[in-house]
Amino acid sequence: MRAPGLCDIDLEAKTLTVCVTRIIVKDQVLHSTPKSARSKRTLPLDDTLVTALRRLKSRRAQERLKAGRDYRSSCQTCNESHVFVDEVGEEVDPESYSDRFEVLVRRAGLPLIRLHDTRHTCGTLMHLRNVPAAVISAWLGHANVAFTMKTYVHSQDEALKAAGGTLGAVYGTTEKEAAADGTQQDNVTREPDVRKCEKNGPEDESAA
Repeated sequence: MRAPGLCDIDLEAKTLTVCVTRIIVKDQVLHSTPKSARSKRTLPLDDTLVTALRRLKSRRAQERLKAGRDYRSSCQTCNESHVFVDEVGEEVDPESYSDRFEVLVRRAGLPLIRLHDTRHTCGTLMHLRNVPAAVISAWLGHANVAFTMKTYVHSQDEALKAAGGTLGAVYGTTEKEAAADGTQQDNVTREPDVRKCEKNGPEDESAA
């Protein structure tokens, strides 16, 4: 579970830099670095996130003032707090993110998935909106595009239907005709295969 500190967020530039991780090993929460060079990355933040983070930063300042000497600086890098801490700056247990996520998913009536699975959701939604595979891979911090497309991007029924429509447009145009029995059937007008003509050359009239 990645846990960015407030120092990893540039609200003016609207970016978040992933440079530290918090993982649970044998019931202990450990700070570490991202797994690879690609995992350490800077991502843009949209206006909605920036607004929410500004409010959170303001609340953190009020909590720090109220707690006084009891407030703890949870970020070991900059002595600031992590984004998600309690009222006195204590780090939140990583498992609590997953527990809270499950509560919200059930409340919304959505299919239950793990919090980590939202990375798959992110990759798939980007793919369905025609974001280039290389960009999706960079966003998720993967070492190569092949791994991203194989593991994190999943096809959807509607996307497959759209792909079928695209394929139909490549091979020809479809017109609806009324059949003799009153039902509808497809009449596909095929375009000439230009590539085949170019490959074989002009038809040999002597062979007729």
